[in-house]
Amino acid sequence: MINPMTQVGWITKVGQLMEKVGSVSYLK
Repeated sequence: MINPMTQVGWITKVGQLMEKVGSVSYLK
């Protein structure tokens, strides 16, 4: 069973990570 709060936390972490990766790729 997945805890909704944990799921939201992971989505936030992944979102931030993708944002960083996207920024790096964009700057390159």
